[in-house]
Amino acid sequence: MVESVWYENLDHLLAGSLIYQARAATDLTQKALAAELGVTQPAIAAYESGRRQPTVPTLFRIVRAAGFEVDFDLVPHEIRRGPRLRR
Repeated sequence: MVESVWYENLDHLLAGSLIYQARAATDLTQKALAAELGVTQPAIAAYESGRRQPTVPTLFRIVRAAGFEVDFDLVPHEIRRGPRLRR
């Protein structure tokens, strides 16, 4: 079964919220996710709080480490749905 989380607009997507949702959905702690990625727990906390913004490749690594994929649909602006997390 595919679970999806839709967002209205990528411009308004906060990376920290996406990271938190992906991590929380899989019951990963910040420490466990950090260990999986080879970074520190404070780095994950900084991403989730918005104090630091991950690069796009880093964001994808984080989401994939939590067991999700990021899927984008390229559609005209007036019907844009934004990114979704897929399991």
